[in-house]
Amino acid sequence: MRLLSTLFLFCCLASCRGGETGKIKSRAEVRDTVAKSKYRVLEFMVDEKPSIALIDTTFKNFPTKKEFPLSLFVTVNTADKDAKGYPTSKESVAFNALEDQILVALAPLATCYVGKTTMSGYRDLIFYIATKDQKQISEKLAAIQKTSPRVKSFVFEQDADWEAVSEFYQALDKTK
Repeated sequence: MRLLSTLFLFCCLASCRGGETGKIKSRAEVRDTVAKSKYRVLEFMVDEKPSIALIDTTFKNFPTKKEFPLSLFVTVNTADKDAKGYPTSKESVAFNALEDQILVALAPLATCYVGKTTMSGYRDLIFYIATKDQKQISEKLAAIQKTSPRVKSFVFEQDADWEAVSEFYQALDKTK
């Protein structure tokens, strides 16, 4: 009886494939430009107020920076802030949800998400993008901005050498 029960259990487990169809099909091409993101925290002062950056260090020596010559800064206003101008716990949830929405919207396009800074009253999300995707990215961000009053602005600038983030990487080198 015990052998029969074990055999029955084994057959049930073997037949369960979790909806496997044999072949996984993807609708989108998967591009792996960076092996693994490695974020580091950097604390600094802006206008005598404490600020924080969360920077992906894998982009420091990124070999194809020239393919992403436009910097993109998405500025998100802090609606609910504490005494230092940082987002409250409730506001952090909203910030993170909005950040996720932006990351998902831009994921199919050629972008490098370098990180974010949180300063008194706002947060900047920092990207580098391929020139060919600027129009699509602008349209996607404009659509998000219409539904979220927290998105103050998004600004593109030519920066093929990634100068706008070089000070973050220099400061991170000093804090090792």
